[in-house]
Amino acid sequence: MADVVQLQPAACDGIDHGTTAARLKELQDEAHAFNNLLRVNETVAHGEKHATQVAEASKVFYDLLPATHTTLDKTDEGSNEGRALHASQSFYEQVTQLPVGERKALLKATMDENAAIAAKDHLFPAMTVSMAPDTFVNSINVAYRGDTGMQFTFSYMGGQCTEFSKPKPEDPPTVTAPFWSISLPTLNLRR
Repeated sequence: MADVVQLQPAACDGIDHGTTAARLKELQDEAHAFNNLLRVNETVAHGEKHATQVAEASKVFYDLLPATHTTLDKTDEGSNEGRALHASQSFYEQVTQLPVGERKALLKATMDENAAIAAKDHLFPAMTVSMAPDTFVNSINVAYRGDTGMQFTFSYMGGQCTEFSKPKPEDPPTVTAPFWSISLPTLNLRR
């Protein structure tokens, strides 16, 4: 018996397929791990205990990302800001590589948790996202509050899977072929 080929709901075909329950859980775990890494990194604590917390938060976050995100980020021995910068960049790259439905789910989970934590912790880095109606992520900004005033902005990564726009009823009909298109005028025959 031949194997049955099934369409991937995560395929980049310009349609929001949503997510499966299992994949949604994975995306929520990733969102939580990213926010936890930001929370741990914003701490001004030092010493072995803090270093262990940072290492564990980094491991959890990067283990949830695809293998393409395994860079020096995991073992960055630099400052907390350096680790947060690399994690934010990896998060942005991950978001821009996801299909439409998964991108929306990951950003919603991340932003909801980020806003809830930021409302209670005045030092927690606040994240903002600028996304076009077709789900092209224009930018993600992570801004530290308090004395540092530091912020990371990642923007305009090409090659993103975007959502096809659906024609509105008032749009004129369009006839398309592989290499050309014609827009037909709408006739108003009312008097």
